[in-house]
This record gives sequence, structure tokens and C-alpha cells, in this order.
Amino acid sequence: MGVDDHSALHLRLTEAVGDMTYRRLAQLTETHPETVRRYMHGQSPSTEFLANLCRVLSVNANWLLTGRGPMRVEDMRLQTLRSASPGDLLTAMAGSATHMQERIDQLEGRLSRLEALAGSTGLAGAPDRGGVRGMADGERLIHPVAAENNLRSS
Repeated sequence: MGVDDHSALHLRLTEAVGDMTYRRLAQLTETHPETVRRYMHGQSPSTEFLANLCRVLSVNANWLLTGRGPMRVEDMRLQTLRSASPGDLLTAMAGSATHMQERIDQLEGRLSRLEALAGSTGLAGAPDRGGVRGMADGERLIHPVAAENNLRSS
């Protein structure tokens, strides 16, 4: 990394950190405060420090290292959408639809197992009690995840 590259990195590092204290930045990045002070005064930062900084401050690593792209990770999606072709967008939408269908299939399978569990415990045909079908007086509602975990463990 040349002198100009190092200076530019340092400027972007300063911009990303803002007015945060060295002590606070050290806590967030799990780095000694004196080391943070040296990095902020121009010493070349470690890869681990830069990775932690990007993670905890939601900074785009590409922007920090090269100056390209938006500074914040949350702005990357918007920039990507603006620069994507219609074909890229359709491909992404198809992938999302496929993923949603897989999740729906998983949820339907879990619902079927829960219905089977309710049927095996005699709750499926019980009269409606206060809007909770199959609940007898004094019974408590079992959380669906807990019921599914019971199915797996039996």
C-alpha cells in the first residue's frame, strides 16, 4: 500500500469512526485503546481491527479499503438495486420466490406434525373452548416450537 493509499485509508477510517472515543472504539473492536490511538494517528491498522470495525460499525469494507461504493453496508443494497439490470433483478426475485416456497413447505410440514400431535393427544376433535380449538378447561397452550421439539425428542 503506497503512501497516498495509506493516507486515503486513514481519512476513510477517521470518517467512519466519527467522534467516537478511542476507548469506546477499543471496546467495540476488542483492541487495546493505545493500539486504537496509534491506528487513528496513522499507523497501519491490523486486518483484524479493520474487520471488527466494519462489523460493529456496519461499514462497507470495500469502501474502507478502496474508497469504492457506499460507506455504510445498509446503503449497498440500494446502490446494487440502482445499478442492476432488469435481468439481474428478475433472477434475484426468482431466487427469493424459490426460497420463500421452500420455507412455506417447511412450515406446512411442521404444521402437519403439530396437527398429528394434537390428534394423537385427543385434542383435534375436542369442542371449541373460548376460541382455542381442542383446549379443555384448565389445559395450557403449548408453544408450536416446544411441541415440535417434543416430536423430535420422542
